[in-house]
Amino acid sequence: MKKAIDLSGEKYGMLTVNRRVSAYGQVPVRWLCVCDCGGECVRPSQHLRIGRAFSCGCSRKPRGKDHPVQQGNKMVTYFGQTRPLAEWCRVLDLNYQKVYARLQRGWDAKTAFENKSPYQS
Repeated sequence: MKKAIDLSGEKYGMLTVNRRVSAYGQVPVRWLCVCDCGGECVRPSQHLRIGRAFSCGCSRKPRGKDHPVQQGNKMVTYFGQTRPLAEWCRVLDLNYQKVYARLQRGWDAKTAFENKSPYQS
C-alpha cells in the first residue's frame, strides 16, 4: 500500500491543512482544514490536490463586503498593470476560483492567466 502524503501545513486555495482526521489505512485520506474566513472543514486529499476543494463552503454563502472572498482585492500585476484579481478574471473571461487557486499554489501570473492578453479582441 502506498504511504499517504503528509499535507499538514500546506495551503490549497483558501484552506490551510491542519491535521489528518481519517484512520491510517482508510481511503480516501481526509484532512481537517482551516479556511481563511476562520471556518473549519474536512476534505479528502485528492480534492485538495486537484483544486476541487478551495474553501470551507464560504465562497458559496452570501457574505458581507468585508469577507476576504467578497473583496476580490488580491492585487495582481500582469502586462505591467496592477488590478484586482476579480477584474483581471472578468477582462480575460477566466474562472476566478481557478486562477486564485493557481496563484495560491505559486504559479506566476502569466501562467495562471493562461497567457491570455488583455489586448486581444
